[in-house]
Amino acid sequence: MIPVVLGILIALLISNWQENKKDRQFVQHVLSAIQTESVENIRQIEKLVPRQQTFLDSIDYHINEESLSLMELLNYAGGIAGPSIKNTAWNAFLNPNIQVVDFKIVSILTDIDSGKKHLEGQFKELSSLIYGRLDSESYGDKIALRSLISEIILTEKQLLEDHLAFMEKSGKPYSSSSNTKENQ
Repeated sequence: MIPVVLGILIALLISNWQENKKDRQFVQHVLSAIQTESVENIRQIEKLVPRQQTFLDSIDYHINEESLSLMELLNYAGGIAGPSIKNTAWNAFLNPNIQVVDFKIVSILTDIDSGKKHLEGQFKELSSLIYGRLDSESYGDKIALRSLISEIILTEKQLLEDHLAFMEKSGKPYSSSSNTKENQ
């Protein structure tokens, strides 16, 4: 009887070991995909924030010009664009495997997802303001535009910090000077 029980225990240990190995491989595969998306997101944000800051500076410079419309402000700045934040790989963790992922990583990824949704809402609000009042020369509309651009920049900077924190926590710190083929 003892050899049978011992055999069952050994089989269970091997099965558990194999299951844990599969879980670790799954987590590493998904983390690698998220790291790739994060590098792309970081690069987009790093490229867009200075451009949006220039737009904000342009608004500040021209805000008191009464005959200048929102459309003309946009033209001076060369338009406005937002990052296309990717976070599809993170959805692979939204299943029973989430328990095998470090809570701090899950927390950071949740913050990124929330930040992405917040940024999308801000751009919808910005679109409504701009396209609803392209010809407006109103000081109040210019202040509203300035305020929205400021909020967008803050949200993007927070998303940048969250992505950098994820990269650090996941074991692959990002360096803007690391423009190797692996990171592109």
